[in-house]
Amino acid sequence: MTLLLVRYPEEDGGYFSAAAALWAERCNATVMQSEVVSSHFSDSVKEFPTQDGCLAHAGWLWVDRFRPNVTSWPFSDEAILARAATCGHVVVPFMSCDMSWAAALQRRAISAGTDCTIATARFLGESLFLQMEEGEDHHIGLRDASGRVFPIPDSGKTAGPRRGKKLTIVVTGDERHHRHRNPATLCALGDAADHLDLTLDISFLSDKALSCHGAAACLDAASGVVLPGGDIANAATQMIIADHCLRAGIPVVGLCLGMQSMITAVVRQYPSYTGADLAERAPNAPFLSFVPISGADGGIRRRVGAQALRACASSTFGRALESAPVIRSNHRYRLNPALLPDLEQMGVKIAATDPSGDIIEAIELPAHPHFKGMQGHPECVSTAERPHPALLDFLQSTSAYAETKKATT
Repeated sequence: MTLLLVRYPEEDGGYFSAAAALWAERCNATVMQSEVVSSHFSDSVKEFPTQDGCLAHAGWLWVDRFRPNVTSWPFSDEAILARAATCGHVVVPFMSCDMSWAAALQRRAISAGTDCTIATARFLGESLFLQMEEGEDHHIGLRDASGRVFPIPDSGKTAGPRRGKKLTIVVTGDERHHRHRNPATLCALGDAADHLDLTLDISFLSDKALSCHGAAACLDAASGVVLPGGDIANAATQMIIADHCLRAGIPVVGLCLGMQSMITAVVRQYPSYTGADLAERAPNAPFLSFVPISGADGGIRRRVGAQALRACASSTFGRALESAPVIRSNHRYRLNPALLPDLEQMGVKIAATDPSGDIIEAIELPAHPHFKGMQGHPECVSTAERPHPALLDFLQSTSAYAETKKATT
């Protein structure tokens, strides 16, 4: 009966649960999320939708990857202590700002007869260590070029650079955010690249770079573009990039907000929709491409957690998604149903919906080399063993586009 409290000292918390998850995997322990720790996270970092419908810190990704069947909802101190006292080994990750909480919980555990240790997780280069209170260091993981962490017994997966074809991928947004605050997108791209034996050269396109140089210059060398989910403030930039990819024929994939930006870029090309915008961003726009999901109480409903998909067999992208019939969601807005008849005339096909058919879960533009998006978060269900088909499909299209571009230049 032991309780291990694992402190992650870095301010950017994208890896805050990695050491805890790896240790739990090694020791067959239970990982638990603390109510106290969770309550101190701002909404801006609660970006990871879990299987059981919790909106967790982006750094909870690692628990989901290595201990996927644990309950993600936060537990009280009493529940954590009771579990540790009766069910063997328990591991709880926390950030440095909660050190006083951890010390108090440790005293309570020890007074109740449960062995309790506070350990510190730290990266030295790309090696992840867990340092126990007595000073003993355990080398438990390695981080690869895609930001994925692997346990030491599997470190062969990270040995040396890949030798496959190199693709230049542009991910929109801040590099620090994607590498250190929410690494799910880069990790999922790494999963898909490994599966296809590809090497990815990833660059990041910020608002500042786009405004200084323009989309054409910023994307000239790109084999493909990723529009990730995230802050609605990113939508304006994403729409500009989506519009350029649409016109230039550059492969692009949209994840959650990214899909919303892509659809809006498409409809804005038509005179009757030139002022179209997202209700979350511009509620008074002349036409809303995405509208709130109505809740039973008349308010806006948030869809969080695992959601079933109904793939559309008439869609190439839909058929690809049949192997992944469940997606993780975290959104409050849906594609405006009034757009559906016109979208078909614009060449957009619906690739997947929710079981009711009310929520559009995936779209594609078949006439384009790759203009596809998902309302959910495929990056949150990808693993090294099972890359998500949406990202496999994207990199396959990107590879074909790169070959064609090389042959014509």
